[in-house]
Amino acid sequence: MAKVRHNIATILSSFNGATFAGIDYVGVQKVNKTQPNDAYVKGNKDKIPAKIPNPHFEQITKTSSIHTMIGADYETMVKKHLAEQRIEEMKTVDELREAGQENAAKAIEDNMADPNDFVKGERKWGKHNANFSSIIEHNDNHYLAVIARSAKDTTYLYEGQQIEKDDIIGMPKSKPSSDSQGGANKKVTYRTIGLESITEIRIGGKTFIGEFYFEE
Repeated sequence: MAKVRHNIATILSSFNGATFAGIDYVGVQKVNKTQPNDAYVKGNKDKIPAKIPNPHFEQITKTSSIHTMIGADYETMVKKHLAEQRIEEMKTVDELREAGQENAAKAIEDNMADPNDFVKGERKWGKHNANFSSIIEHNDNHYLAVIARSAKDTTYLYEGQQIEKDDIIGMPKSKPSSDSQGGANKKVTYRTIGLESITEIRIGGKTFIGEFYFEE
């Protein structure tokens, strides 16, 4: 039986502003193409390569179910977190001053981030659709941009068998630095998911299962 095909434009047109949504997807997990060669010795005369092919490259399938916000503005959310953080920091400053710890209070005050100073950077790839800001277009492919809030039921498969994340070779390390997003302690996780990877969307009390595409 053929899978039901859903036009993501029709789904998005039914909602205004930021909307919570659950998304299930299946895709190839990105890993490094090569891995360090344990046999390599610096300055070796046998010219043993420092890197060798990674057997897990393009061989790991990832399935996951994530809770997201669609239509939320990334820059606005980062500024909101910075503003909330500033309020808490000001409370700490006041408490320190009341306790007579002026130097400690001033140190925090001098390092507080101004939410208005944060400006998001330019996209490194793709562009937002003119009419649907949550759709990213790149090389004739379409992606759904979301703010990821949490994930569950994430599994990885290698040659049809489940594999633990820690056993996957060359998994990228993407932990944000402390000074990213203007120094916000609470980070906003921005994700782009290829429409061909999505298997189910739960939004506005409705569930859409099948294949997803974009057409205006």
